[in-house]
Amino acid sequence: MCQLLIDHLDGKSYRAIAGTELKADRLCKSINNLLANLKSVAEVTKELNPLKYSGNYIVDAKFIPAKAYSVVKPSLVPRSRKRQKIKRGIVHISGTDYQTHDLPASLTSPLENYWAYDIHFQNLKDLNYPLISLTCDDKRSIRSACLKHYPLAKIQLCIRHYLEEIARKLKIRSVERTIQSLEKKLEILGEDHFFVTRPIAQLKAVRLNNRIADLEHKYWIAQEFSDIMARFLKAKTKQEYDLYSNDLKEFFETIFTLESGTLRKRIIKISKKFKTDQEYLFYQP
Repeated sequence: MCQLLIDHLDGKSYRAIAGTELKADRLCKSINNLLANLKSVAEVTKELNPLKYSGNYIVDAKFIPAKAYSVVKPSLVPRSRKRQKIKRGIVHISGTDYQTHDLPASLTSPLENYWAYDIHFQNLKDLNYPLISLTCDDKRSIRSACLKHYPLAKIQLCIRHYLEEIARKLKIRSVERTIQSLEKKLEILGEDHFFVTRPIAQLKAVRLNNRIADLEHKYWIAQEFSDIMARFLKAKTKQEYDLYSNDLKEFFETIFTLESGTLRKRIIKISKKFKTDQEYLFYQP
């Protein structure tokens, strides 16, 4: 039975594991009963009582497709683009101690919200976890729940998540995909647009090239801003901080003036939010 459980946790289907000797539905029921009787992560931590925790805690949530749970509020579920169409699943919240790589506590919740994180940090408090600093993504609910139970904790936003959010708001990947799509359409035209006798093909080629040029201009500005922000956030010394701070200032004085419209509004919005988040980004000298 132990090997069957291991195969199931490795992702194999019940039919593949059962083979000809067992029925898949019977095996499913047996494994579910076995899993239901396992101890929780918090219970194991309480029994082992490890004393070498660093206090530097990293917390994150993942969406797990699960047939038994329906998604009530999609906006409060941390799903990637490829999983946005999945209608049934549950949120798994867990944290890791930075030095030991141990998971002191975890929980499952229908939503990723303040109440779920409140329970998670309450569980940590009950385990006497010595939380000193917390690294998390940019959600106010996580910070509020942590500071409720650990008022002196230092909050640090995850730089990778923060930069991914900037790229998402600037729609950099979307522009890349659109450019690739337009280039494929241009390739399909072949050499038809080179001939004067093919005016329709020439008109299509001109429109496609103009659209590509416009998108490349916007992509260049968005990517330049994203790159400067990445270097700025990763600065580790005062010299690097001053250098990238000047780069950001020059961007707004030169390149930024070339853009108008939607992209300009997005960059301004990101900049305003960045100023309010500075206290949670540990790059300041």
